[in-house]
Amino acid sequence: MKKNNYYFSIKREEDWYSVFVPAFNITIVDDNLEDLEKWIDEAIEVAIETYKAEWKKIPAEDWDFRASWKLSLRIPKSLHKRLYYLAKNEGTSINQLILSRIAV
Repeated sequence: MKKNNYYFSIKREEDWYSVFVPAFNITIVDDNLEDLEKWIDEAIEVAIETYKAEWKKIPAEDWDFRASWKLSLRIPKSLHKRLYYLAKNEGTSINQLILSRIAV
C-alpha cells in the first residue's frame, strides 16, 4: 500500500478516535487506534480517485517521507539529566522515552 504524504491529525475522544485529513476535508473514525491507522491511507486513496473521477485538482502533498525527520532540541542541562535518569530507570534511550511520551 502506498504511503500518502498528507498531514492528518488524530484526536482521542471518550471511547473512540478520529482522524482529520485537511487536504481532502475527510474525517475517519474508529474505536481502535491500530485499525484507524490502517484506514488512513485507504481513505486518502479513495479521495484521490474521487478527485480524479470528478476532474478536480488533487491537493499537493504536505511533506516528503524521504526527509530526514531528525530533530535537534536545545534543553537545559537539568532537564537533560532528568530525561537521562528517567530513560535509564525504564531501560530505554532518551529518544525512545520521548517518543513513547508523545505518541498517541
